[in-house]
Amino acid sequence: MSAEQTDNMGMHKLSDTEQRLEDNFQAIDEEFSDRGVNIRWKGADRDGIIDSSEAIKEVFLTGAFSIFIPKGTYLISKNLTIGTDKKIVFGRKARLKPAAGVTITLNCAIDAHLDDWIFDISAGGIINGSMKVNDITPEWFGAKGDGVTDDAPFIQAAVNSHRLGGNKISFNGMKTYKINSELQFMVDRHTIDGHGCTLDCSGIQSGQAIKITSSLTGSNKNEHGIKDLILRGSNRENVIGINMDGSDGKVLNSYYFERINIRDFVTGVRIYSNAYIVKFHSVNIVSPIGVCVYIPAGGTNYGERIVLDDCTLFDSKEGLRNENGSSTVMLNKVSVDYCYRAITITAGRVFAVNCHFECSKNKTDQDNQFYVSGDGGSLHIVASAILMGGNWEKYSIGYVNQTKGNETHYGGLLIDNCSIEVDYNNYNRKFLVDGEGRVLLSNITSYFNGLRGVRIANSLNHLADGSFESSNPLGQWETQYELPIISNTNPKEGKQSVIFQTTLRQQMFVDLPYRVPQKINISYWINIVRLEVGNTLSVTLSYLDSNKNVLSNVRVTHKTIQEWTQIRWQPGPAVPPAGTLFIRLTFDTAGWQQGSEVYLDDVYIYCI
Repeated sequence: MSAEQTDNMGMHKLSDTEQRLEDNFQAIDEEFSDRGVNIRWKGADRDGIIDSSEAIKEVFLTGAFSIFIPKGTYLISKNLTIGTDKKIVFGRKARLKPAAGVTITLNCAIDAHLDDWIFDISAGGIINGSMKVNDITPEWFGAKGDGVTDDAPFIQAAVNSHRLGGNKISFNGMKTYKINSELQFMVDRHTIDGHGCTLDCSGIQSGQAIKITSSLTGSNKNEHGIKDLILRGSNRENVIGINMDGSDGKVLNSYYFERINIRDFVTGVRIYSNAYIVKFHSVNIVSPIGVCVYIPAGGTNYGERIVLDDCTLFDSKEGLRNENGSSTVMLNKVSVDYCYRAITITAGRVFAVNCHFECSKNKTDQDNQFYVSGDGGSLHIVASAILMGGNWEKYSIGYVNQTKGNETHYGGLLIDNCSIEVDYNNYNRKFLVDGEGRVLLSNITSYFNGLRGVRIANSLNHLADGSFESSNPLGQWETQYELPIISNTNPKEGKQSVIFQTTLRQQMFVDLPYRVPQKINISYWINIVRLEVGNTLSVTLSYLDSNKNVLSNVRVTHKTIQEWTQIRWQPGPAVPPAGTLFIRLTFDTAGWQQGSEVYLDDVYIYCI
């Protein structure tokens, strides 16, 4: 029959069934080609009893690029290295199990499902190398992420396998990984991507949840970090969340933390020896029993260029503590909210720009919000909001100690272009900032007028002894007419106050230097026990020229009977007379009828 006839009859065409079989065989061939040589073809034991390392080596001899590991557990009893010219394809439920003391070094490509368990390290073997993959997962090493099983050994095995860096350790963002022992990550090798997962470290009894280390003795040229996870402790007093410590001489520079929540550790993050150039972005830290970020004293070569950007330090005993003299900490768009103390500085420098500091009512008056002391410690707060509500009786908003060697080390507190809100009626401390150290305030606003007449800082007071407690309490004051009396019968605080009570005229005044455009704030406490009709106590602020001639006066008078009351006064005019170089504050009775008795205490004058 002719070919045309046979074609018409369909005699040499494959049947539909045959064609399907042909397509299936072709698909199988393509799959085998993609998967590579099956190690079971070379005698590998999938039950994990007999050593399969020789079978895998025989696969190498075939010259195949891909090696296929089918379902089963394959014991590897001899050290094994798979080079960069190979690829291992893992079937589902397929895994390699190195025996105790055996190392499988993988420098090849890996094709495996990210959620599969492909490396069984239960016998004590090791997986390492430089795998040619974008992501290594803890699940590959046996982690479950069920919130119950201790996944720390499997996570650490995944991290340790990442010997030369270049790819990242990726977690399943839907899971909670139970961590009962310390994890270690290296700044020069490990990028950790949590994808939103939780590391539950509540089972750790002491030490730290994560220790940041390094393999370098010189500067780190890479940039790795930790991002997108929740690190949770259980408020144990001796457990740190993240500890950066190169006390072994290894350098921990250029590491970042991004979009992390760290909560319930005695210290959220500790930065110590050889740790510098550390960046925090969108990191939230809560340490109810301790400090969010801690830079202790005593280490070497650390603390420079620590940057917190768009972070929140919240609901903690202390927000930031810096004790290292060479540290420079920069806060940008950071919120320090509802902490008993926002910042402590005993050394070093902290700069806060565009920040928000707020103390909740339940933490009000438990501690100073800003505490600066030590050898040259300085805190600069610029273009920020400071909101301090509630009653303040025991503590002032800030405390600045006289720094050691202050003639050389000009530390202290600088607040510039900030809004400070305090409750005017409930702020009952002498000063906004206590202590004898340096305090500089400029361009301060207060939307609710809470700072009206508040005494800013003891260190800004132009009077040597505003409380009349020294051995020569009127030494800075000049007097005319009858000398005012120092009395211990009715002091506001301490042991002494001034009493005006004679029928003769009594006057005391003090001259202080003044420079435009300084703002003048005056405050004093007065107690009018008795005051006859027609009697007044006048208080006058005079503006003086270089020869102390009076250019103008501003005066207030007191004539109403009252108990101890604080007077806060910001005298005008808004623009002092031209040529003003001094100011004079005068208290004057102008002569009284008998029976009057007025006490004066805690006089403070600020020219800011």
